[in-house]
Amino acid sequence: MDKTLINLLTILLGGGGLFSVLTKYSVPELNATFWGKNIFAVKRDIIEKVMTRIFILMSALGLVIQVFGEILRVPARIYSIEFYFCLFVIGFVVTLGIVFLCAFVGKKIAKIKWLPEIIKSQRELFNQAKYIIAHDCWREDQTDRSN
Repeated sequence: MDKTLINLLTILLGGGGLFSVLTKYSVPELNATFWGKNIFAVKRDIIEKVMTRIFILMSALGLVIQVFGEILRVPARIYSIEFYFCLFVIGFVVTLGIVFLCAFVGKKIAKIKWLPEIIKSQRELFNQAKYIIAHDCWREDQTDRSN
């Protein structure tokens, strides 16, 4: 075994472990209440799933860059320490921008997914409340008996 092979194997094992932790399974029964689905748990699960996928995509891209750098034998250092420091600072600022952009886009994508789900799960309760308000606080089953 050479150093390149060991580095590639550790990158793959570390990445595989990271992705196996991030790919979660949501148990639907945990979102249940006496009145149907817990809309806040549904919202949380959808937001978490979208943000996890964005994180996996960014991590996978980082792993691919590391692997290509290792395979192509990029020289260890060809620039000065000041250049690497400036590059790090600029890269850090750009990365922060990417993180905030991904969070913003992730929240928008998650909202597109969770809003219809919550509306669908609460539609029946809304219709019942609408009927009660329209009929002087009588439920539909109570108005049938009172006639």
